[in-house]
Amino acid sequence: MKPNERNDRLIYTDEGKFILFHLKNALESDPFSYFYLLPKVHKNPWTTRPIVSYSGSLLYGIAKWLDSTLQKIVDHIPYTVHSSKDFVDHLQELHTLPPSATLCTIDAKSMYTNIDTNHAITVLSTFLNTSTYATGIDPNACIDAIKIVMRHNIFKFGDTYWVQMNGTAMGTPPAPTYAQLYYLVHELTFVRNFPQILF
Repeated sequence: MKPNERNDRLIYTDEGKFILFHLKNALESDPFSYFYLLPKVHKNPWTTRPIVSYSGSLLYGIAKWLDSTLQKIVDHIPYTVHSSKDFVDHLQELHTLPPSATLCTIDAKSMYTNIDTNHAITVLSTFLNTSTYATGIDPNACIDAIKIVMRHNIFKFGDTYWVQMNGTAMGTPPAPTYAQLYYLVHELTFVRNFPQILF
């Protein structure tokens, strides 16, 4: 196979056409994402949530393709709960819980920004190339797309331009799925050591 043969074929697929369509639209208008802040008025004192509006940007098409592809993996992960109703349904399937059962939740502070990009790419590359959850996924195309999206998050703030140097690329469509899969690799290594976890 010639070096560019795989890429040449991709252009003629529906996925390739989707990516090229969004790339062309971004090049004809404004190719950059926009950064702004939303106030968290329910906090005391008020804090802000940083937002990057990615829609219509240069990498939007490839980011949407990556998100759609990674979602196919997430759908098969045993640790994924899709909604509150889904969670309650799963708990009810356990029937009667022992009196010592404990329900606990955790929340990671600044999880996305604390995921080191190089480490995540290494971990996800191994996962996508070896895991049965990633069957039918082109691991090389996914890793290439992850590198492009996560390492080239360029956005405007006022009349200045910024590039995010590390952490999950803010505002990108695959950000939640990327972070979820990154943490999944950790879960797969430690959950099996705790058979007392019922769900």
